Amino acid sequence: MSFVRKEVKAVFWRWREFLIGWVFAAAGIILVFRGLGFVPTLGMILGVTGALLAYAGVQRARFRLGEGGPGVVHVNEGRIAYYGPFSGGAVSVDGLSKVELDPVPDPAPHWVLRGIESPPLFIPANAEGVDALFDVFSSIKNFPMEQMLRYLTQPPAHPVVIWQKEQRMLH
Repeated sequence: MSFVRKEVKAVFWRWREFLIGWVFAAAGIILVFRGLGFVPTLGMILGVTGALLAYAGVQRARFRLGEGGPGVVHVNEGRIAYYGPFSGGAVSVDGLSKVELDPVPDPAPHWVLRGIESPPLFIPANAEGVDALFDVFSSIKNFPMEQMLRYLTQPPAHPVVIWQKEQRMLH
């Protein structure tokens, strides 16, 4: 028997990194103003670390659209794999040519990952393990994270290209 409602637990779980960062930042601020000797310096380090963790936590919380979607996402050694009930596949992170967000499918939006040598990979935004895509996207050079998060919180009416690999021309 749980004393916490499922909805409240889900909200705390979604915002967990932000809450942990906030606790670290608050502890750091307390140490800065109440500590003696070198403790305020440690408090400043803890406060800055907590603030950075809270900032990253806000971004991650905006990326999470929920749980319980179909399929499982697995990222291992530079490959994104999706195992779904009706479709699946894998694409190399280095081989990604385009990342799109399709907000139309029910019950949740889908990521469309297009690779150079692979068919498009459709991943529901609420599939299990989809948090790993946040780390993949943040590792891609020139990936517009803020634009991606804006599209997730305010879905457009049609599919949008979030990132496209720069194509080099021979001539």
